[in-house]
Parts: sequence; structure tokens; C-alpha cells
Amino acid sequence: IKVYASGINRDEHLERIQEARLLGIDRFKIKIGFNILEDIKAITSIEETIKSNEKYMLDINQAWSLDNVHENISKLKNFNYLWLEEPISANHSISEIVQLNKLHKNLAFGENLIYLKKFYELDNDTQIQFLQPDLARYGGITDILDLGKNIKKNKIWLHYLGGAIGLISSAHIMSALNPDGYLEYDINENELRTKIVNPSFQIINGYLELNENYGIGFQISDNLNQFIDQFYEYRN
Repeated sequence: IKVYASGINRDEHLERIQEARLLGIDRFKIKIGFNILEDIKAITSIEETIKSNEKYMLDINQAWSLDNVHENISKLKNFNYLWLEEPISANHSISEIVQLNKLHKNLAFGENLIYLKKFYELDNDTQIQFLQPDLARYGGITDILDLGKNIKKNKIWLHYLGGAIGLISSAHIMSALNPDGYLEYDINENELRTKIVNPSFQIINGYLELNENYGIGFQISDNLNQFIDQFYEYRN
């Protein structure tokens, strides 16, 4: 399944986009939302950097309120982002999200929605093209597969930030539900993602490479106990 690079802070976008390119990744999600003027400067730089075959997304991380969201989105209307993710809190009602979607295009929601039924409501009541459930939060593989039976599959772009097991499982489900979509891949170093499975998975030409071994195709490596010991040592 193809992946997009996430975990990119606004002020380090040039370096992180280049890191992602070295893996063949051509989609990049940048975190903004806390200073609209600085955000505009960064997005301008991003558009000067992006190649013709590349696209970028913007993640507000629920930072805007109903008081300023319309004004802020309007200030971004001339930019060519693929989607604008969670501009307001997921705790807002579906009706408020629906109303926001009627006024603005290319919105994405799902990472922080609490109930699966909200995905059904968003699919039915809006033209939102990008719904982002996280299988680690919403009942695991079974519930996400059920979700795929009831909403348009090409809208499902799984969110995932964490360790290797959840990422690889998400890759399998994403490849089944929306093989033409992109799975989220945190570009930041995380040894719980890169060093606890055997064989180590790879990103090649922008794809997370799966295999035909049993289960999810990867085994827990002996390093897991080491990481658990380090975790408890850190906590204590």
C-alpha cells in the first residue's frame, strides 16, 4: 500500500519532505494551526518546493474554534492542498461539521471521532472525501472492515501513529478497503515501529511492502523485551 509522510512540523517541512522523498514518498502531511500568518508563509514555501507529481495535506489538529475556522480556511483558499484535516474539534456535533463542509471543500475527519456511527453520519450527510478511522481506536480490524461495508470505501484513508503491529495491520486493511488510497506513515524515528518485527518492513518507492507469510506477515523480534525493560525503567 502506498503511504504518505506525516509527523512533519511546519518549521521543518523542507528537511522532512526531502527525507520522505528518499523513500519514494510523494504525499506529505504538515502540521499547522497555531499562527495563521506563519502557516501561510510555510504553505507558500511548501508549494514552491512541491514537484508536479507530489501533493501535500494540512493537519490543523483541532486547533481552530468555530469563531475563527471560517476566516482561517478562507485565508487558505488559494492554496492547492489535497485535504485540510480536523480544522475543529471532533467533539463538535455532526451538524456543525456538516455545516462546515457545506462552506469549505477538501476537509478530512476521523482521527479523533469517538463513535463509529459518526463515520456513517458523515458519509451520508456530507461530501467529505476523506474519512480517517484508526483501527487501534475503533474496535480493531473487525469494526473497520464492517465500516468498509457501510460507507464508500474510497473515502477510507486509515489514520495510524504508533508501533509496527498496528501499522502493518492497518496496511493490510487499507489495501483491502481502498488500495488506491494512501496509509499514514509517521516519518519520525520510532524504534517500536522500526525494530520490533522480523523481518523488518520497508518503504520502497513509496510503498509499505507486505508479504505472504501467515498472519500479518511479520513476527515479534527479540528486541521487544529490551524495549519493554527500557520503558519500565523510564517510567520508574
